[in-house]
Amino acid sequence: MYDSDYNVAFDATLQELENDPSRIYQIYLDTDATEETARAFQAAFATADDNFRYKKTRAYREEKHYIESAALYLIWIIPAFLILLAIGLRISSSRSASG
Repeated sequence: MYDSDYNVAFDATLQELENDPSRIYQIYLDTDATEETARAFQAAFATADDNFRYKKTRAYREEKHYIESAALYLIWIIPAFLILLAIGLRISSSRSASG
């Protein structure tokens, strides 16, 4: 597991952290988080009831899934369009210069 907000990589599974939430407390204290923050994370991991496991992004946030999918196509479509446009303009200018 990884918490990108605090740049923390847990060397344990979610199940292991739920079984021993005191590890969470110490891990967050080691990242210079406040004691209040460390206790809040410890409490969050103390029960499995509020910890969710998502296999895919789509299950977590439907609208973000569509934005992410569209972005993956657009990063290729836009440059390809610009390249084809440049090739077309170059061909057009070479025809007008020779004709």
